[in-house]
Amino acid sequence: MSGEPNLVDALESLSQLACAVTSEEDAQGSLHSGKELRLCWICETFEYTEHGVKSQLKGTSAIKETWHTASLHVRGLLKDSEEWGSAVDVIAGILNDRERAERATEAFVSTLLRVLLEEEQWEQAALKRVVEDFSHELAGNPVGYRLQAEMGGLIMLGSPIQLTCEGMEISIRRTVQEDLETEETAFTSSGTHPASYPSAIVSLHSPSNDSGAVQEGLRRLEAALRLYEVGSVDVYSWQGSSTSLVDMPAGKVIHRKKPRPDVEKAILRDRDSERLTAFLKHIVPMVPDSFFTPNLPNPEPSAIAYTRYCDALFATNPYEYRMPNAIISLEALLLEAGGGQELSFKLCARAGRLLSHFGEDAVVIRDCLRLAYHIRSRYVHGGLASKKDNSKVLRAHGSIAIFSRAVLDCVRKVLLIMVQLPDAKDALLQAIDAAFVQGCFEDAVTKQLDALAEPPRAFKGHP
Repeated sequence: MSGEPNLVDALESLSQLACAVTSEEDAQGSLHSGKELRLCWICETFEYTEHGVKSQLKGTSAIKETWHTASLHVRGLLKDSEEWGSAVDVIAGILNDRERAERATEAFVSTLLRVLLEEEQWEQAALKRVVEDFSHELAGNPVGYRLQAEMGGLIMLGSPIQLTCEGMEISIRRTVQEDLETEETAFTSSGTHPASYPSAIVSLHSPSNDSGAVQEGLRRLEAALRLYEVGSVDVYSWQGSSTSLVDMPAGKVIHRKKPRPDVEKAILRDRDSERLTAFLKHIVPMVPDSFFTPNLPNPEPSAIAYTRYCDALFATNPYEYRMPNAIISLEALLLEAGGGQELSFKLCARAGRLLSHFGEDAVVIRDCLRLAYHIRSRYVHGGLASKKDNSKVLRAHGSIAIFSRAVLDCVRKVLLIMVQLPDAKDALLQAIDAAFVQGCFEDAVTKQLDALAEPPRAFKGHP
């Protein structure tokens, strides 16, 4: 977009008219503030632990002043003016879209009226700043977008994480009391406090004019955090904000969804700070679009694996239900299309051999997945784990929770490898099978695995 010579003159003329009409209507007694019922949530108790947020919220109501009706009244008077039409004509010439220019002009006038009525700034300097900011955006300069999201399943016991990834500023911190003490209109509030409180607050800022880039960044970040540590990391809600007047849908967006249970918690301590920062810088850009693009006609194996991994992450009791999803995820990564014979043997042996390159005990991995495969088979055929199966789990892992987490961790690590080697599945499976005969990977494969920016870490049980 390029600025027109008379753009500033057109905007200044409209701003002067807005100021004059507002002043005149106010002098005639035509402008009155309204009253709006607001619902306020106040924390009576608040505690942050390794289990997440424990809090008790109390709802109160308050009557707040609003100038919304008065603003609509003045805007209606301005719409038929020559100054309004002139501004729309100039902006339409820049945007090549008259409908979009109409919306941008309305947004410009609404901002002016907020300065006049709500902020009570009648000085010419205040109005001039609005004109300058709008002209700056119409000249093609980026205004930037910010997004703040509430997350569950991520426990921040350490310091906040801050990084810049592909030009986007990202910060992750623990939830504090002020995050829960919100204020909503009576029309938008559900009247009940959330069943689950977010354990982490994520902020993203992009200098780009593309609001979708920030939302996509959030989805990639969510996927990367699930690959860093076994955890039911889930975005509960997000709110986007921007000073853009051209792209009003991105000006203020609030999105909420029903929180899923944080069955597994990823606990981050101070020792994770440096490693997680490097991990996110490497992995966030590698997350495939297919991880968050539903209903693809021919999804790639890693997309199938990621979907099933997430299904297992959020599955509640019985624990047997998690095993089919975990095994299907590994099958998508470690078996050829069509399967062939001895599926369980191939799956468990290949996973053990691959992860042994990164310090895991191949026999331990193999035995863990054999047991998972056995429980999966019982479940898909209508049964649950027997007492004998559960005894095996307890002897080998100490608890069902640790066993479930160990299985998911195997999935996470293999998936993390494949995300970094997106086109190497067939060659890697051949190399794994050859290593059983040769005793080690070929030099080329060894170099490829050693060159991974983020090799999977050895499993240490519950954090």
